[in-house]
Amino acid sequence: MSLKVTEDKVRQIVIEGKRREFTHVIWAEAVWKLLEDNKGLLIHDVQKNLPEGILDCISDTKITQEDYKMFLQAVRDISVEKVIQHTKAAQQEHSLKDQLSPFSS
Repeated sequence: MSLKVTEDKVRQIVIEGKRREFTHVIWAEAVWKLLEDNKGLLIHDVQKNLPEGILDCISDTKITQEDYKMFLQAVRDISVEKVIQHTKAAQQEHSLKDQLSPFSS
């Protein structure tokens, strides 16, 4: 499992043995061990490996930025429908910014 989840992987289901889970759930479990071994010190680096659509779904960012266990649990608890909705919104926002950038010079 890669330590980076991209927007195109958000809807994908990963099969591990007999388990079938969405990519962000498997990612959170894989990263848990890494963060635990490093006492949570890499949480800011790990958060950079998630798409904006997933990060937007996490409501209390102050707590989750300081407590890696709460952050990873919050990632695992996100429904894929919510992730897709937030990912589409982020993509639309980026598209709009790209379209308006020539006019902001």
